[in-house]
Amino acid sequence: MGGEGVWEPGLLGPIPPGEGSMSTLMFPTLSWGRYDPSHSYVQLGSRRLGHGTYKEQIIFVYRADLVTVTDWYQFREAGHFARGPFAARFHAPSTAIKDFVLLSHHASPRNAPHEIHQLHRVCQELSQRWETQNVMVLGDLNAGGPYVPPSAWGSIQLRWDPRFHWLISDGVDTTVRARTHCAYDRPCRSATITLWR
Repeated sequence: MGGEGVWEPGLLGPIPPGEGSMSTLMFPTLSWGRYDPSHSYVQLGSRRLGHGTYKEQIIFVYRADLVTVTDWYQFREAGHFARGPFAARFHAPSTAIKDFVLLSHHASPRNAPHEIHQLHRVCQELSQRWETQNVMVLGDLNAGGPYVPPSAWGSIQLRWDPRFHWLISDGVDTTVRARTHCAYDRPCRSATITLWR
């Protein structure tokens, strides 16, 4: 979101263990192809997420002259999630929607339908916590292929609640492997987020 059609902020992650510091990884090689060293970029990162020795990290990157973080929250990994969702509340004074929440999550492939379903509850909690309906879910949800078969969608509240809109349809391939054709990475926004500029 922000000037010149550039989406600010952006999401990098999940970053697997052993990938080093995010500041050394991201700024010279932002995949958006719009890194401009004349601007100040800031990062907000989750703690390392996961059980055992394999831990990932979620990173939001944004231009400090366009967007500010007003709060953030790390959900626990107990119970419903293998890796707790990470959320940040942003303020962007020059956009149509001034205040919004980005919720990032990497769903466990073994439990993707349940974790995606639970994100509906997480969105409701964030809406109450920060008094906004402007919530967008991002990340690797593993929301397709063998992890979420068509028969599972009927029990996933985030999918059928009319207050949310899925931005990538079931048939779109969001993977990078030639042999895989699945819509794993699927942003979902609340109905109140209708205009990005």
